[in-house]
Amino acid sequence: MNIRAHHLLCIRNFKGKGYNKEFIHNFYFVLKKLPREKIKIVNSVDAICEKCPHNDDGVCKKRNDSERKTRRMDNRLIKIAKISLEKEYLYSKLKDLVKNIKAKDFCKDCEWKDFCENFTTKKRLK
Repeated sequence: MNIRAHHLLCIRNFKGKGYNKEFIHNFYFVLKKLPREKIKIVNSVDAICEKCPHNDDGVCKKRNDSERKTRRMDNRLIKIAKISLEKEYLYSKLKDLVKNIKAKDFCKDCEWKDFCENFTTKKRLK
């Protein structure tokens, strides 16, 4: 299964929020499959992006610069976490590689940043 590098951070805090019902349903479907499949890290449309309403023939078209910004975020995480692009991993290994990367530090330009930070804070309080 192909997964964008930055989605390794999104996966940690996903709680049913998204662009539309089809996207959300697909995200849950991908989450269920992660522990059972080998995962190839990509910096292009992946299994989660497949059902995104902004996916236009394999390119993120949310805004004019969305694809460029998203690839830059993927590449930055690949470098920081020392992940090899196009290499297959077990999900447990990928979780270990990104476990110390905090959304508040990494995801400065992400529209979902506040949701993830609030969710993570609430989770710690439990």
